[in-house]
Amino acid sequence: CTSPTYRPSCFVIFHEVRVSPQLFPFSVSTHVMPVEFLNYLAQVRAHSELREPRLEVEQLGQDKLNEEQRWAREYLKAQGSLFKAVLSLPIDKSSALPKDQEEVLLHYTLRLEGGQVISSSRSEDGGTGVPYHFVLGKQCSEVFGLELGVRQLQKGERCILKILPDYAFEHPKTKERQVSPPAGLDTEATLLYDVELLDHYRVKVVDFEEALVVKRELVAGEGWETPREPFEVEATVQGCALRGDGDGEEAFLEATRVKYAVGDGQLPKGLQMGIDQMCRNEQAWIRCMGKFCTSSSLVPGAPDAQSCPGGHLYRVHLHSFTQVRDLFGTGRVFKRRVRDGEGEFPSAAPMHDCTVRFHYKARTLPDRVVVHDSRGDGNDAPLLEFPIGQGVYPAALETSLRLMCPKEISIVTSTAGELYDTHKELLPDGVDPDKKMEWEVYLDSFDKAANWYSITFEDALKDSHTSKEQGNLLFKKGDYRLARAKYHRCAVQIDGLRGLSQEQYQQISEIQTSCHLNYAQCCIKQGEYHEAIQRLSEKVLKHVQENSKGLYRRALAYIETGFFEEARADLEQLKKVDVESAKDADILLARCRREEQKMKDEEKRSYGGMLVK
Repeated sequence: CTSPTYRPSCFVIFHEVRVSPQLFPFSVSTHVMPVEFLNYLAQVRAHSELREPRLEVEQLGQDKLNEEQRWAREYLKAQGSLFKAVLSLPIDKSSALPKDQEEVLLHYTLRLEGGQVISSSRSEDGGTGVPYHFVLGKQCSEVFGLELGVRQLQKGERCILKILPDYAFEHPKTKERQVSPPAGLDTEATLLYDVELLDHYRVKVVDFEEALVVKRELVAGEGWETPREPFEVEATVQGCALRGDGDGEEAFLEATRVKYAVGDGQLPKGLQMGIDQMCRNEQAWIRCMGKFCTSSSLVPGAPDAQSCPGGHLYRVHLHSFTQVRDLFGTGRVFKRRVRDGEGEFPSAAPMHDCTVRFHYKARTLPDRVVVHDSRGDGNDAPLLEFPIGQGVYPAALETSLRLMCPKEISIVTSTAGELYDTHKELLPDGVDPDKKMEWEVYLDSFDKAANWYSITFEDALKDSHTSKEQGNLLFKKGDYRLARAKYHRCAVQIDGLRGLSQEQYQQISEIQTSCHLNYAQCCIKQGEYHEAIQRLSEKVLKHVQENSKGLYRRALAYIETGFFEEARADLEQLKKVDVESAKDADILLARCRREEQKMKDEEKRSYGGMLVK
C-alpha cells in the first residue's frame, strides 16, 4: 500500500463495524478510484462503532451445537483472518441468517487492497448487473471466507469483508472445493468483498456436481411421488433469460402447457432434471446455468449460456404425471396408469402375496377389438379372485396388480406372446403371438398380508408353513421363479422375529433353514449356481456345518462351476456326518472325477498345440 492515509490496522479487531453512510463524500456503489477507496477504508476505522459479535456460542461439544451455533463458532475461529465492516443495516434486524441448502442472492464487488476491481456483479463496477448467487453448504463453490462472512449477513445488509489468504484460496475447505483464483490473481492475495445480501431462500440442488440446476419451491405439491422415466408429464412452463448489462429478464417462453415423456428429449435437460424433483401440483422456480442453458423442441427459443450470464429461469406448475413402468426392465412390457387408485403407492398396493379381486379386458391393437372380458357380455360377472404369487395368471398380469392401488385402472401393453408368456393356454383363440395387445386392468380390492411387526408367534408359524407349502407346490409344477420368491420371502420374514424363547426359535429356524435349502435348489434348477453356493454357505452351512442337504447341494453347484476340490471336500464331509447319504455322495464323487477329467482333456486339446512347435 502506497497511500499514507490507509492504515491496515483498521480491521485488526474481529468485531462487526457499523458505519454511517453520511460520513463519506462518495458512494461506494459507484466507481472508486484506488486512493479514494483507501481513504474510505481509513475512515471506516476512524468513525466506526465497535460491537460485540451478534451470536453467543456456548461452550458445548461440537456434536451438541445446532447449525447456527456451529457457524458462529467457525466465525469466531476466523479471528485475525476475516474482518467485517458494516456499510448499511439489514431491512429487519430480527430476520434469519442464511443456512445450509439455501441459495444466497447478492451483489458484490471483489477488489484487492490497492483498490483494483477483480470481478463484480454490479454494472457500475464492470459487471453484468445480474445479481450473483450460490448455494451454501456442501455444494458451495466459493472461497470459505466468503461463505463464512455471508452466513453472518441479514437480508438487505451491506458490508466490506476483508479475507486474508488463509481463509481465501489457502484455506483447506477452499482447496477441497477446487476453487481457483481468477487469471492473474495470486493465491496469497488478500481479498476485499463489497457484499450486499439481497435475499436467501431454501433450494434443492438438482445437479449435485456443479450446482448448475437449482429448484426453489413456491407452492408445495401433493404426495411424495415424482416423475421418472418413462412417466408422461403435463406441466405449464414459463421461461426467461437473465441477460445482465441492464437488460434484466428477457422472456423467451410465455406460459405454455406442455406434455412429454420423461427421457424423450423434448425438454432442455436441466429443466427436465428440475421437474423430475417436483410432486403433483407443485409450483417452483428452476434455474439452469452454464451447460444446461439449452433449447429443445418444446422450448425452441431459449438462448445459449454466453448470451445470458445469469442463466435460464423457469417458472413451472406441474399439473400431473402418468405413471408408466417397464414391468420387467426389458423394454417390452409396459404398464400405464390411466386412473389413480385409493391410497399411496407402495403402502396401499398388494406388494406381498395375498388374495386380489379384479377385472381385466384384453384388446388387440391397433383395431382395439375386445378378445376377452372378465366382466362377461353384460358387464355383470363377479370379480375374479385369486392369490397372487402362485402362478395362477400370467406373470405380466400378476406383476401389474402388485403395482396398483385399489380402484386403479391401468393399461398393460405388449405383444400377445409377451403378455401370455407364462400361460400360453390362456391366449385367446385366433390371436397371433406377435400381435400387439393391451390389457385394461381394474383392481377392486385385496386382502392385506399379515403384519409381521405385530404378529403372534402362532400366526407367524402358521403363515410360514403356508408360504413354504405354496413354494413346494410351485416347485413340483416346475415354476422355479415363483417358488424361489416364496422361499425367499418366508425366510426374510422369519429373520424379523424377535423376543422368541429357545423352543420357539428352534421351531421357526427349522422352517427358515428348509426355505434356504429349497431356495438354493431352485437356483440350481435355474442354472444360477453361484447364487446357490452363496445362499448355502451364508445361510445354512455357516450355522450348521453338518447339514447333509446343504453339503450335497453345494457340492453339486461346485461341480457345475468347476470347483472340484471344494466339491470333494463337501462330499467327504457329507459321508462322515450322514452315513445314509454315503452312497449318494459316492455317486456324486464319481461324477466330480469325470467332470474334472473332462475339463483337463479339453484344456489339453486347447493348449497342447501351443506348447509343441
